[in-house]
Amino acid sequence: MTILPIGDELVSAEGRGARRVWDHMGPTIAALLPFANVKLSSPVPDDQRNVEHALLQAARNSDLLFTIGGSSVGDRDVTKSAVREVGRLWFEGVQVNVLKRGSVGTVGRVPVIVLPGQLVSAVTVFHEHGMHVISRMVGRELRRFERATLTRDLHVDHHLDSTYLFQISGHDATPLPWGVARMTALVRAQAFAVLDRGRTYRVGEQITVQRLWLNF
Repeated sequence: MTILPIGDELVSAEGRGARRVWDHMGPTIAALLPFANVKLSSPVPDDQRNVEHALLQAARNSDLLFTIGGSSVGDRDVTKSAVREVGRLWFEGVQVNVLKRGSVGTVGRVPVIVLPGQLVSAVTVFHEHGMHVISRMVGRELRRFERATLTRDLHVDHHLDSTYLFQISGHDATPLPWGVARMTALVRAQAFAVLDRGRTYRVGEQITVQRLWLNF
C-alpha cells in the first residue's frame, strides 16, 4: 500500500522548518495499517500534473493507494480531478458531515481512497471507506461493529447525517464534542457512528458503533 500526502505546505519530518508544515497525517494513517506493508511517500505539491504522475507511479507498485488532502473544492484542491484524469472516480463524496470530502476511485485496477486533509475527517473516512475496500480485497470483514447504549441524550442538530466520536466503557457509549477540529476528542475516542440528521437520541437507546483500529 502507498500513502500519498498532498499539499504545497507539507514536508516530511526530516525537512520541517519554520515556514513549512510537518506531514503528521501520513504517519497517522500508516499507523492504522499495522497489518500491511506501507510505503509513505514524500509530500506531493498541489499541482494536478504532479498528483497525476504520483498516482500513476504509485499504482505500478501498489495494490492500494491512499491520498491525503486536496479533496475539497478550492482552487488548490486537485486530488479528485487527478484521479478522474488518470483513472476513475467512483463517487465524489457522501452526504454525511465529516465524511463528506472523502471518496473512492481506481487507477487501472488499483483502488484509491481519497482522504481529507484534516485529521478527524481522514481517520473516519479511512475507517468508513478504506477499511471497507480492504475488507473486500482480503475477502473477510475487518471492520468491527457493536451495539452500545447511550449514556446521555444527543440531538443531531445538522442538515446532514453526522459522524460522532464516542468513548466506550463496557457496553456504554458517551458522545464526545462534535466537529472536525476536535483532535483531542479523537485521542479520547474508541469508536464512531453515523447518526441521523435532525433526530434526538435518548439516554439508554442503543446505537451501532464502529471501533477505531487503534483501539482494537
